[in-house]
Amino acid sequence: LKNMGSPPAAIKLILEAVCVMRDVKPEKVKDTSTGKSSDDYFGPAKKMMMDAKAFVEALKTYDKDNIPPSIIKKILKYYEDPEFTPDVVERVSVAAKSLCMWVRAMDTYARVAKTVEPKKAKLLAATQRLQESQTMLREKQEALTQVEQRVLALKRKLDERGLLMADLFLQTSTNFEVSAVNNPVSYTHLTLPTN
Repeated sequence: LKNMGSPPAAIKLILEAVCVMRDVKPEKVKDTSTGKSSDDYFGPAKKMMMDAKAFVEALKTYDKDNIPPSIIKKILKYYEDPEFTPDVVERVSVAAKSLCMWVRAMDTYARVAKTVEPKKAKLLAATQRLQESQTMLREKQEALTQVEQRVLALKRKLDERGLLMADLFLQTSTNFEVSAVNNPVSYTHLTLPTN
C-alpha cells in the first residue's frame, strides 16, 4: 500500500480511516482546478506505514479502551460510503481489507465498551456490596456463636446450682424429719384465742 503512487479511491478511503483512528493529521493540498485546499491523508498514511513492523505493532497495541468520542464521531462518516466494506475493498487489496476490518472492529469495540462499561461498574459495585455483606454476616455469625456459647455456659451453671439447691433441700428436709422424729414437739400448752 505504501508503495502505490496513486492508489484507488477505496484504498485512499481505508487509509484515511486508519489515519483518523490513529489521530494522524492530514496534509492540506490545493486542488489545481478549483484552487481550494482539502485534506489529504495519503502522504501521512505512507509515512505512518514506512516501518511496517512498527505500524502493525501500533495497530495491535492500539488503546481501544480509550478511543476519544471525537474519533468515533469522525469514523461514522465512513460507514455511509458503500466502498467502506471489507468485501468491496478486498477486490482492490487484501491488505486494505484487513485495515478496513481493523477500523470497523475498533469502532464496534468502542460502541460495545460504551454500553458494557456502565454494566461493569454496576457489577463491581454490587460485588463490593456483596463482599461487605458477607463480611458483616460472618462477623454477626461469630458474635452469635459467642453468645450461644455464653448461654450454654450459663445454662450449665444454672443446672449445677439447681442440682446443688435440690441436694441442699433434700438434706435439709431429711434433717428436719429426723429431728422431728427424735424430738417430738408437744402442743399441749397452746391455747387458742377466744374472740
